[in-house]
Amino acid sequence: MIRLRNVVTKIGNRVIHKGVNITVNKNDIYAILGASGSGKTMLLREMLMLVKPASGTIILFNKDIKDASEDDKNSFRDRWGVMFQSASLFTSLSVGENIATPILERTKMDKILLKEIVMFKLSLVGLQPEVYNMYPNELSGGMRKKAALARAIAKDPELLLLDEPTSGLDPVSAEDFDNTIKNLSAALNLTVVMVTHDLDTLFHVANRACILKDGIVLSEGSIDEISKTDDDWAKKFFYGERGIKFQKWKQNRII
Repeated sequence: MIRLRNVVTKIGNRVIHKGVNITVNKNDIYAILGASGSGKTMLLREMLMLVKPASGTIILFNKDIKDASEDDKNSFRDRWGVMFQSASLFTSLSVGENIATPILERTKMDKILLKEIVMFKLSLVGLQPEVYNMYPNELSGGMRKKAALARAIAKDPELLLLDEPTSGLDPVSAEDFDNTIKNLSAALNLTVVMVTHDLDTLFHVANRACILKDGIVLSEGSIDEISKTDDDWAKKFFYGERGIKFQKWKQNRII
């Protein structure tokens, strides 16, 4: 689904990525890990063609984006869905109108059919029908995230990109959101790429991941494989106080 080869990213004189190589396979739930400032979200922005790398190759849906025409780029945008860290819902629109917006950008549709589709998307992410007429400021944090997720899948994408999907959520809401992502991926045949710091999300949802540090990929592979990365940050992430749960998770897998 996605291949990055020798991607170099610069902002002014600052080099963010020094040659990033990652591969996201179809049906992966792929996590991008790394310390703050390592360029995780920047990678998402480059995949979304919002930022152009200084050099290197980004291949989406088996096409090099450097060679993509405007029609190709519009086709890419129809094949992916995006959920930003802050949910980024339009505050002046109801939840139903938010979810309908990406559909109406490309399609003229009868209002009754459009509402049926939106209600179906709400049900897929576990939101009740009454949420349709509510506004973002009337929702809890978890509900806003789910509404943003419903908008991200509004056009039945093949690829879903998520930036810190569980940030700011309490543990119960975060676990519920993790389950929603996992179930959606299976039910809709989605490939998911997410930036996350959440150990629970990583262990419970992702099947593959990479670790970014100092502008390069330290490790890429299964969660078990990247946990063995011989790097101080990675060791603290997986085996520090907060990483103790990883050891329990690993032990449960062996059992």
